[in-house]
Amino acid sequence: MPILRLDPPIEISIPKRMRRTDKLLKARTLAAVLAHDSSDSPIKELQNIPDKEQLYQTLNKHHYCWNSQGKRWEKLTFEDADSPSEVVRIRIWTDSRYTKDIAEELISSLAAKGLRCVSKSTPYPCRKPNQLESRIYLDFLKNPESDIQPENGSAVLGAKHTKKGDINPQRTL
Repeated sequence: MPILRLDPPIEISIPKRMRRTDKLLKARTLAAVLAHDSSDSPIKELQNIPDKEQLYQTLNKHHYCWNSQGKRWEKLTFEDADSPSEVVRIRIWTDSRYTKDIAEELISSLAAKGLRCVSKSTPYPCRKPNQLESRIYLDFLKNPESDIQPENGSAVLGAKHTKKGDINPQRTL
């Protein structure tokens, strides 16, 4: 791994309340390097972010992603990306007594919104100490005959939808 030497040297500080992991140390180093090399003010602000989750989100926003196998931050480009999947995947994780019922309610609710369930797993019990909980995985596809279209920027669940030709009627799940 090449050694990074900057002139003048950059001081990397990690607040005492943060657990010092490789990911955090390398995120702080990357933030310091980006701030040092850039005149862009949002990137300059990277070195002053005290919260590690906010730091990670900011690096992600600037197209850096943590490669846990390689133990490094990598710059991603849009050319690296696959096309978005047409499948909506949902994991339900709850009290084992209610998992199947919640899955059935979700399937019927999303069917009314134009999504068809194409895959439903059997309930998987969780390990200790969560052995009273279980998970079900659901996969949905949009029904071809459905005319419900999500508005730009809206999330799938709880989003406003418009019917083709309608003028912004509000429909939520």
